[in-house]
Amino acid sequence: EYDLYFTDAQQVLDIFSEIEEKSLPLVQKTQNAVEQLDDMREKIEEINNEKTLEIENLQMQIQRLELEIKQMIDRENECNNRIMHYKKGEQDILLTDLNDGVEVLYNKHLATSGEGMSTIRMLSAIETRLEELFSTIERMNQQKIAEAEKFREIEVRTVERIEKMHREETFAKEKRRKALARSLSPPHPKSGRPLMERSRPLNILFVPKGSQRQIHTKKTTTTTNNYRYTEIKQKCEK
Repeated sequence: EYDLYFTDAQQVLDIFSEIEEKSLPLVQKTQNAVEQLDDMREKIEEINNEKTLEIENLQMQIQRLELEIKQMIDRENECNNRIMHYKKGEQDILLTDLNDGVEVLYNKHLATSGEGMSTIRMLSAIETRLEELFSTIERMNQQKIAEAEKFREIEVRTVERIEKMHREETFAKEKRRKALARSLSPPHPKSGRPLMERSRPLNILFVPKGSQRQIHTKKTTTTTNNYRYTEIKQKCEK
């Protein structure tokens, strides 16, 4: 016979209590570790979302920069082409056109003639004249200026209306001319086989079922079994 290890039930309870006391810190530590792990996962997810958003923004910036670079390259090529054209003599043509335009403006709005003057001097004179006019406008009565602007708008609308009437009249004349030309032109010959008219349908009259039948048309009258229509009608009435 062997001696029992536990002689009292309280010994077992004491051992379980001791094991529970030793396990409780481990359980708490495990719970804390799980909470920390969850926090770390949330932080990692937030960081991933932020990084993803930053990557998308950087990609958009890269695309925008690539587009700007392409536009700058196109502009550079355009400038190089213009430089090449200027070297071929087109610059002189543009400067001549600019000089002619400035000279026309100078002769139209200034009393003196701009013949023999340089373009820069004419532009300076025009600028001085504009400053004088602006100063005069500031000293003028604003009500009169408003009335003058209103009168000018009426004149512009009147001119536009007259031009519109002229355009409509020109369009109507052109339309009448085309219609007259079509009416005077020889008729267009018809090609192909002419269409045949359809024959008119026959007016058919049937007597009641079970009796002799007579068919009446506009052209001929067909009698079946040598009976007249009147005789068939009398028999049907009987």
